[in-house]
This record gives sequence, C-alpha cells and structure tokens, in this order.
Amino acid sequence: EYTYSADATFATKPGHALSAEEKHVIDQNGTEQAGTGTYNKFYPGQGYFACRKCGSPIYSAQAKFDSGCGWPAFDKCFTGAIKMRRELNGRVEIMCTCGAHLGHVFDGEGFTEENQRHCANSRSLQYVKAKPAGELTETKLDTASALGQAHRPSYT
Repeated sequence: EYTYSADATFATKPGHALSAEEKHVIDQNGTEQAGTGTYNKFYPGQGYFACRKCGSPIYSAQAKFDSGCGWPAFDKCFTGAIKMRRELNGRVEIMCTCGAHLGHVFDGEGFTEENQRHCANSRSLQYVKAKPAGELTETKLDTASALGQAHRPSYT
C-alpha cells in the first residue's frame, strides 16, 4: 500500500505536475490500455482514491472491487465528487468536478449490490492511505441525469 500512496496534499505541493501520459487521459479523454494501470489489481484495506489532477477525494478504498474489466472498478463515489455527461456513443463519461476525465460508468451489470461499475483510469487517480478530511458520504450515481448532454470529446 505504501508504494502507491501519496500524502493527502500531493496536488498542492510544489512540483506537482501531470506526466504526458496522465495529461492524455485526464485532459484529452484518453484511455490507458486494459490491464496496465497501477491500480487495476490494487485493493488497499483503507484510504481513498483522489483525482490525480486536483487532489479531491473521489472513491473510498472500500468502494473498489474486481470486475475483471482491466481497469480499476468502483461501485460508488463520494457524494458530489463526480459529474457526468452522456457521450454521442451513449456511454456516460465520469469526471472529477475539476473537469478531469476519470472514465465511464455502467449500470445493471450485477457485480455488486449497488449494480453500478465506475470504470476508471489509474492515471486519473492517486491513492492516499489516510481518511479524507471531513465526513464524506458515498453514493451511487444517478446516470439518468446524464441524458441529453451529448458532446464530442475534445482532443487538444
């Protein structure tokens, strides 16, 4: 757990910068290759996963599960941590509130009681082996609210 862990203030420290690969995923809606992400098969007993860009808590370690999809999977997020938009292909994109692309969310697959899978890119996340500040609650996303927000991804 310590190998992958960062301090909760990692995003505000001098020198914090995204790698070219992280920028491709986070800023250009890219996707890391299946099975290659640092957090794909990483299941910590405590802590949380934060946005790699801004440091905001996104997922608790307890929300992570093995879906076998090749990317880190979570079945709920911290309330208010994620915004969504429906893509032209019908998938629902999930983003941090700072706008960083995280991945996509899928309903009805039956992996967990929540019946929702957040398929996230490891490059969009940072594991923090600490409790997030404040009293955060977790929730399943209302993906129906993403209807009618079709867009074309920007590749700048």
